[in-house]
Amino acid sequence: MALIENLENHFAPLLDEKGFEIVEITYQAIKGEMILHFSLDRKEGKISLDDIVQLSDWLSSELDQLDWIQENYTLDISSPGAERPIQPHQLERYIGQYIHVHLMHPYQGENILEGTLLSVSEEQIDLEITNKSRKKTITLDRNNMDRIRLAIRF
Repeated sequence: MALIENLENHFAPLLDEKGFEIVEITYQAIKGEMILHFSLDRKEGKISLDDIVQLSDWLSSELDQLDWIQENYTLDISSPGAERPIQPHQLERYIGQYIHVHLMHPYQGENILEGTLLSVSEEQIDLEITNKSRKKTITLDRNNMDRIRLAIRF
């Protein structure tokens, strides 16, 4: 959608200057009401409720000035939460973190793998998984990964 791309292109550098990043922007009808949703996070550390309030005021003002959306909508700002999605180009940031990887083509019969991200190269990642109480390092092709997110280890 062109609107989403325009919003990302406009706001990403401005948010970057403020120490924040866009995780996701969506614009969709929910229960008959149009919702413009920004999922934002701090580049360093965790985003706070005060950050969300300040960003909401700032984004609302910026959006009013841009006037790109003619219909009525509600602006919704949130953090990505504990299981935030990870963009493939950001993987290096999450080395040492526990992640969830959804594969397009199964690895030894599994499409979903969870483990600690050990290393990242241009073409592959190394993931430490636990299989029957034993830790094992596996290598996955980056072009086989469909979705990646942080995961909570139980």
